Amino acid sequence: MSGSISVAAAGDTASNRPYSLKTQRRANGAEPLARFGEAKKVLGDIYAEINTYVDELNGFYEDPFHSANIDLSTEANPSAVVKVSDEQRKGLLDLSASIRIIRETFQRDHMKVVFFGRTSNGKSTTINAMLHDKVLPQGMGHTTCCFLQVEGCSEAEGYLQRDDIEEKLPLSELRSYGNALGDDDRALPSAGGYNRTLRVFHPRTSSDGHVNRLLQNDVVIVDSPGVDVSPEFDSWIDAHCLDADVFVLVSNSESTLTNAEKQFFHRVSQRLSKPNIFVLNNRWDASASDGQDTANMVRKQHEQRLKEFLVDELHVCTEREVKERIYFVSSREMLEARLKELGKQERAFQQEYYKERRVEFEKFERVFEQCISRSAIHTKLEAHNRRAIEIVNKMRENCDAVQLAMGDQKRDRLLAMEESASTFTRCRENLAGSNKLVACRRNVCVRKCMSRFRPTFLRRSSASPSSWTNSSVRL
Repeated sequence: MSGSISVAAAGDTASNRPYSLKTQRRANGAEPLARFGEAKKVLGDIYAEINTYVDELNGFYEDPFHSANIDLSTEANPSAVVKVSDEQRKGLLDLSASIRIIRETFQRDHMKVVFFGRTSNGKSTTINAMLHDKVLPQGMGHTTCCFLQVEGCSEAEGYLQRDDIEEKLPLSELRSYGNALGDDDRALPSAGGYNRTLRVFHPRTSSDGHVNRLLQNDVVIVDSPGVDVSPEFDSWIDAHCLDADVFVLVSNSESTLTNAEKQFFHRVSQRLSKPNIFVLNNRWDASASDGQDTANMVRKQHEQRLKEFLVDELHVCTEREVKERIYFVSSREMLEARLKELGKQERAFQQEYYKERRVEFEKFERVFEQCISRSAIHTKLEAHNRRAIEIVNKMRENCDAVQLAMGDQKRDRLLAMEESASTFTRCRENLAGSNKLVACRRNVCVRKCMSRFRPTFLRRSSASPSSWTNSSVRL
């Protein structure tokens, strides 16, 4: 998906298509991470509009005359005049419920990156460098004892939340719950193994006004225990990786890729279709003491082996793409330099050729941001976009079915009206014939009466009144 989410009818042109993320990006100059938020907003507007149409259609089904502002002068029940089947009504209610659930669901969607690597390769340090702050515990040895999921929060103070309780814990408890070097026995592995999750909510904006770009743009970062501390790869993948948009393998540039690291990502590639994998060869500052020629040879060796792993073994990228998936960095140098720039640290650890390593780290961040934004839109929001199209099509099918049924009702009523009109015409003709017959019979009766009683009437009228009582008239 190239960044354009739209629900458009056939025949729409680019000029009258309202939902184009490309157009918005050109107008606003948005950075890659902001595209995901823009896509969520556009998709939310689309679903809100669809929901309006569904409500209007449902109102018509319930009371078509009221929704059309028609005043019924009769006492007829509208449902008896316009009959909508229970199936169509239920289908529309199901669509309304589906829209409500989807709107609630995709508002919780986020971009997710998971960091993996061996113990003490610098995963937590790399995450802290990307966050411009020491958020996660870092140090020598086995430090991270469970999965630490870093998310942004709007509160001024961050907090922790375990996956088994809803209680908010202070950030000061992170060493106790998420650090294997904790000074008490509350570390999470004792409560359920390395597969447990501790959510770390960090303020999107710090007290000094610094805005964390990753957390501000709905990026969720997951730090993991070393892949060499537990063989529970499958459970790790099921619990934390199936919804990940990007994987970052933090490798130690002073050694080569291990079988444990390779095995884990082989499992990942079996469960997911072409996962986005970046490889950071950390601690590259150590190469400064070996001279530039030796460093170049070591770098070339690492690049060749990682290329074979990503392209030939995992088949997750092409030879052209792999050039932007492998980086040689020093997370410690980057973290301390950024902390110094923010005034949180007086001195920063830097070795020779630091600027080159910083440029490469920043290039990794740019490519990473583009990749995770594109992947999240494609894997998460595009599914909701397809669902929106399905809902529109189902609405159209629903309306077509109702229109077809109403067409049948209209035809039946027209036939009934024609039959009633024909019956009325026959009745009127019969009534006219009956009136004519009655008139004829009345005239005949009058003539008979006149012919029978007229002579007697004339004779009586000519005689004197006194003679009327002495004579009898036979009728």
